[in-house]
Amino acid sequence: MGLVVFSDNDIILKLSEYNLLYNACDVLGVGLEQVMVLSTAIYIVGGLRDKVANGKNGKYTLAGLNRAIRFLESVYCVEDYPELSWFVAIDNVDIGEAQLATWAVDLNDCSMLLTGDKKFMNALANHPAARHIYDGLCGRVVCLEELIKALIRHMGFDHVRQAVASAPNCDQALNQAFGNRYDQPEAQVVEALDSHIRNILQDVGDGWLKCL
Repeated sequence: MGLVVFSDNDIILKLSEYNLLYNACDVLGVGLEQVMVLSTAIYIVGGLRDKVANGKNGKYTLAGLNRAIRFLESVYCVEDYPELSWFVAIDNVDIGEAQLATWAVDLNDCSMLLTGDKKFMNALANHPAARHIYDGLCGRVVCLEELIKALIRHMGFDHVRQAVASAPNCDQALNQAFGNRYDQPEAQVVEALDSHIRNILQDVGDGWLKCL
């Protein structure tokens, strides 16, 4: 199978809203059979879709949520549960993120973790109980900002800019990076993305995030 990519729901939802999910797979060099998600992901996204279909406004559109569900139906949903004794010692950390991280560590260098949960990354870096997970993931974690930079190189700046502009409610940090009118020049946008990445690295340490 080669490389396996574990992705959290946040990354899938946002890339789907931007209609960049399949492009992200191309950037990562993986097919759908190499993408693994939580078994609960499709139900969570389905619940969000039902709320939007019933008129409740939120960060995501019906079109974006439908794209996410079609994607989740095509990838591998992990059904089993990893050993999580380390997780119970850490407060305010999402169990889904803990499962994905543990699976990724168990696969060693054959895996990569996509996560948008900065609180979780900070907890891994700073809690002794999670040290083996933190060490095991070093150099194999990709955040949203890094993916967006790679997509800019792969697809061109204008394509990604238009994708982000099409979903203004999706991610405020990306909106700020591209400018209020999505009119910032490419170099300035990339620097803003790099600034967000540097802020993460201040918490997790240089070299912990993967560069694409």
